[in-house]
Amino acid sequence: MIALGILLALIPAVGYGVQPLLASKIGGSPANQIFGTGFGAAIVGVVLWMIYGTASGSDFAWAFFAGVLWAMAQAGQYVAFTKIGVTKTMPISTGLQVVGTSLIGIIAFGEWSGALALSIGAVAIALVILGVALTSVTDKKATGSGSSAIGQGLAILLPTTIGYWAYSALPKALASVSGTHLLFPEMLGIFAGAILYNLFTTRGKGFVQSKGWKNGVIGLVFGIS
Repeated sequence: MIALGILLALIPAVGYGVQPLLASKIGGSPANQIFGTGFGAAIVGVVLWMIYGTASGSDFAWAFFAGVLWAMAQAGQYVAFTKIGVTKTMPISTGLQVVGTSLIGIIAFGEWSGALALSIGAVAIALVILGVALTSVTDKKATGSGSSAIGQGLAILLPTTIGYWAYSALPKALASVSGTHLLFPEMLGIFAGAILYNLFTTRGKGFVQSKGWKNGVIGLVFGIS
């Protein structure tokens, strides 16, 4: 059972790691990429709804809202790709997510109880922050605009990562509802967020561009993960 659990835990890790590579390979604008992600996620959400059912009422609404916020965060990540590249965006984005969700878990949900757990957790968070800082270091001899680009990337990632924090925290706050019942409204919210982003940035032009539909593969991978 433990081995099966580890194997299942590896699926999201591999899936999330593959997503930026797929986005880079398929190409398109951030609007195309987030639209495809939302579209593919919605397909997975419908399948899960048919299998597991869904939440209702306020639980559905909160899960939907969490999905919208995730879409905004993911759109920010796609924009950051164009500013500082995948190799710098992903460590910074992941580090911000780890630090933020850990602090929310401690403050809001009382996790890491006990002095030992808090001490080890604090050291771990400090190491993550150090790793993020080292990732952003740029050789000035290689490029004179490196620091400027990193600054632009952080300016995008810092506010939008809040969407990832909310996506992780809101479903946990709905402890009385099965996680499988929250998947459909979350995926639907992601698609809605993707549509909103396209309406604001492309005035709907992204809906008819082929790159947007091709990026649906990313959404399928995310949904499965």
